[in-house]
Formats: sequence, structure tokens, C-alpha cells
Amino acid sequence: MVLCELEAHCPGASVHTCSADVSDADAIARAIERGAAAAGGVDALVCSAGIAQPARFDEIAPAAFERMLRVNVGGCASACRAALPFLRAAGARHGAARVVLVSS
Repeated sequence: MVLCELEAHCPGASVHTCSADVSDADAIARAIERGAAAAGGVDALVCSAGIAQPARFDEIAPAAFERMLRVNVGGCASACRAALPFLRAAGARHGAARVVLVSS
């Protein structure tokens, strides 16, 4: 759903966005807490972050590969972990909460 369509489909709904260094679990948790405070909770989480190494696997330095995993996998896991208490509360209030993970 395009954000401009949100009001038509969900009257009274609002969207709050947060950004953080997705390789830093503490920064993610702080961003989600700020977003939850601003929005009065978290009904949905959308994770859209990632990096790539434009090289063959055997040419990627181990440290670069580990950073890619920290961002692409660890960042989403950290965001889900940080949002989970808010999502559970939303589920209790509304009967559902959503997580959307975007990858390439």
C-alpha cells in the first residue's frame, strides 16, 4: 500500500518512521522506542536496509562478508527483537500486528 493511500484504507492511521545504524542493535532499539513513543505504539514494522558486496564470494574479505550479514540479517533480527513487545501489545489491542522484511 502506498503511504498516500493509508488514510483511505485505515482512517485515522498515521505513519512514523525512524532510522538507525542497522548494524547497531542498541541504536535500533532506541529508534524503535522513540517511534513507539511518538506514535503511541507500534502496529507494524517494516525493515528495509541492506548492503551488497559486488564481487564473487571467494573475493569478498571475511570482515566485509560479516558486516554484510550484520546489516542484512542482524539488523532485521535486532529490529524485530526491539519491536516485539510493542507488536505483541498491538496484537492484543487489534488482534494482529505485522512485520515486513524487504530484501533484494
